[in-house]
Amino acid sequence: MPAMTPALHGWMVWDVNPVLVHLGPLTVRWYGVLFAVGLLASYEVGWRIFQRDGLARAEVDRLFGYVTLGTVVGARLGHTLLYEPGFYLTHPLQILYVWRGGLASHGGVLGIVLVTWWFARRTGRPTLWLLDRIALADL
Repeated sequence: MPAMTPALHGWMVWDVNPVLVHLGPLTVRWYGVLFAVGLLASYEVGWRIFQRDGLARAEVDRLFGYVTLGTVVGARLGHTLLYEPGFYLTHPLQILYVWRGGLASHGGVLGIVLVTWWFARRTGRPTLWLLDRIALADL
C-alpha cells in the first residue's frame, strides 16, 4: 500500500518545506522567520501600549528583552522536559541545540509569566498590570 500524504478535507495537501533558504552554512527556516516577525510586531504594539501608559522606552526595551528570553527558554524547556524528557535528561547539553527544533508554546507562556513576575518585582510594577499589557501586545 503506498504511503499517504496528509490532506486537509481531501483537497489541500500540506507538504511545506520547512527551509526558506540556505545562505552558505546558515539555514533559514520558515518557523524562525515567523517567530521573529511575531516578536517584532508584538514589540511595536507593546511599545505603543506602554507608551500610552507612561513607560520609558528603555524600560519597555528591557521588558521586551526579558520576555523574548523567557519565551525562547520556556518554549525550549517546555519541549524538552514535556515531550522528550528521557532523551534530554540523559543528554542535557542537547537542550541548548535550539537549531535542531523543538519548542512548546505552553512552555513559552510559562516563561513569559515568570520573567514578567521577576521584572515586576525588580521595577515595583504590578505583575497583573504588566501581564495585561503583554497579553494585548502578545509580546
